[in-house]
Amino acid sequence: MIAVLVILLLLLIGVLWIRRRLRIRRQAKEKKARTDAAGLLGEQMLLEKVKKLPGRKRILSNVYIPRANQTTTEIDLILISRKGIFVVENKNMSGHLSGDDDSRTWFHASYQNSFSFYNPILQNRAHIHALMRVLKLEEDTLFHSWIVLSDGCGMRNLKLRQDTYRVMRLSKIRRNYRRVHGKVLLREDIEEIYQRLLPYTRASRRIKKEHMQSIAKRHPV
Repeated sequence: MIAVLVILLLLLIGVLWIRRRLRIRRQAKEKKARTDAAGLLGEQMLLEKVKKLPGRKRILSNVYIPRANQTTTEIDLILISRKGIFVVENKNMSGHLSGDDDSRTWFHASYQNSFSFYNPILQNRAHIHALMRVLKLEEDTLFHSWIVLSDGCGMRNLKLRQDTYRVMRLSKIRRNYRRVHGKVLLREDIEEIYQRLLPYTRASRRIKKEHMQSIAKRHPV
């Protein structure tokens, strides 16, 4: 009798454990789906804002640039204009962010959930280094590093110098663009850079899959 009870107890524990694992897996999939949907919406809103900026320009979205270590880095948006090459990392998040220039991770907190993520300043720095390698440029003077947050994102807990980059809300893109003075690229330069980078917007499924795998290994946060 005791043996039967023990077996039943073990079976019950096993069933509960399996149900718990399935629930966790389902919640993770639902969270990823929400995150992906928010990311796609944020990218579309960013693209529409950038399209409305004045002057001659070229725009590239979801650019997969090869790195020196044979992995890739994905750039949300690149704007090429007479003012230079704007490398834009988009974070469509509500809630509050905390972090600084040099910490490896930032922290996001809202009433729904909280999580850490790789510092977008460092992320964009890697993007620019990869672009310099592809374009065979030795100086980064042509580049502008922009991190764009949603208008509902709290920035009070961000401790930022903003000397070599800018962190801004989506609605402030036009204002920040107007503050960039000087013309460093000719019209033919804009087209040449655009044509050189255009092939990197056509990443295969294999490249995208390998990119996601490399991110999981580099930044397991």
